[in-house]
Amino acid sequence: MIDEVLAEFRNAAIEKADFASPARRDSDLHDRMKNALIRLREAGDSGEAAFRRLLEDESPHVRSWVAAELLSRGEMTAVAVLERLSREPGSIGFDARTTLNEHEAGRLRSPFGLLPNPPLQTDGALRRR
Repeated sequence: MIDEVLAEFRNAAIEKADFASPARRDSDLHDRMKNALIRLREAGDSGEAAFRRLLEDESPHVRSWVAAELLSRGEMTAVAVLERLSREPGSIGFDARTTLNEHEAGRLRSPFGLLPNPPLQTDGALRRR
């Protein structure tokens, strides 16, 4: 299941690239990435580990989305990926620089509007994943 969900995220990120046209298609692809990410998070540690592996994906679009999400959660390993991407021409480099700047200013939020690892309700007690 995890491999299929990773492929969904990856394919949507590649197809979306900088901006898919028409705007409705762009929004649909963003929703596909968000839904795949939610499913990976619901898979627990194995889903999270699989998502982190996408930091090494061959596609700069995939690496950019994954790094932005992980850095929004405080995952500092994403900084090196974004720094490398920031040297790329065009929107990939610009987006990476913007993400790093937002992080440094303390304003970075999930590009998918998700909260970082919400607590799970278990037998009346809150527990972190």
